[in-house]
Amino acid sequence: MQKFWDGKIGSQSYSVVWNKHFKYQNTQIDTPEDLIALFEKDSAEAVFFADWFSDSLQIEVKTSGSTGKPKTIVLKKEAMVASAKATGDFFKLGKDSLVYNPLPVKYIAGKMMWVRAFVLGWNMHTEVEARSYDFTAMVPLKVYKSEEEFLKLKIIM
Repeated sequence: MQKFWDGKIGSQSYSVVWNKHFKYQNTQIDTPEDLIALFEKDSAEAVFFADWFSDSLQIEVKTSGSTGKPKTIVLKKEAMVASAKATGDFFKLGKDSLVYNPLPVKYIAGKMMWVRAFVLGWNMHTEVEARSYDFTAMVPLKVYKSEEEFLKLKIIM
């Protein structure tokens, strides 16, 4: 794993754990700049990626609202990276694991799927293809509405 990536996006410098095996939709992504360029400038994804790759040690995220109104909380990026590594260890998912992320990046669950992919070197898919996936995380409503997708998944969290 490449421990720290030191580069620039615009005028800001970025430093974070980045696994050189990370892919998006089967395409090797070499730097955060390359990833950000795939999304519209003001999209939720681009905004999250810019926040994630900033020099800040913390990041603001929204809870899903599953127990009420979504709340904004501040998390240490270090804790998110530790959580990503723990998920990979527990489910035995490492580099090149094929994962499906149906969760919106505006909430913590969707953000954590991206963090896991960055840290562990996963092949992240946000669109279902005709194949099986090693891992996903879904909220109950998504499982209910995704029978076809559900049958292609090995592990659901």
